[in-house]
Amino acid sequence: MKGIPARHAVSGAGRIIHHIPWQHRHLQEELRDRGIITNREVVIRKSERTDIHINAVIRNERREVYNSVTVIVEVKGCWNRELKMAMRTQLVERYLKDNHCQHGLYLIGWFKCDEWWGEGDDRKRDVPDMSIDEARKFFDAQAAELSQQKVNVQALVLDVTIR
Repeated sequence: MKGIPARHAVSGAGRIIHHIPWQHRHLQEELRDRGIITNREVVIRKSERTDIHINAVIRNERREVYNSVTVIVEVKGCWNRELKMAMRTQLVERYLKDNHCQHGLYLIGWFKCDEWWGEGDDRKRDVPDMSIDEARKFFDAQAAELSQQKVNVQALVLDVTIR
């Protein structure tokens, strides 16, 4: 991902999607010309909003639209206390359950670095004690396990450390 100012990357409280709109902006810029539409905070059921909702058309060999696919993206910062459980409890058991959309992406912003923004920022202590490579293996394995339940889930641990 490009253009993540350090002061925005780890400042502010709450969910990463509300404080860092770069994920959605980047997706829109990169995918718009390919027939892919991204939306934020889409209501899928009463009081249930997805972080990012992607709709894409699938074309045949003659470039004719013949189908579409939807992907629900759940975004977490590496400090999220539900990080290791939310792929299952939030993405699969809430958003993909009883839904026509059966494709999910669990997107994790990995901010773990020595240059953590802000004195007294206690979120750093909530980051799992693992390297980014270990995190990728952990979440890939979890996604593979969850994908056996009639859904297709992928994990992406994105290195957004401050350098």
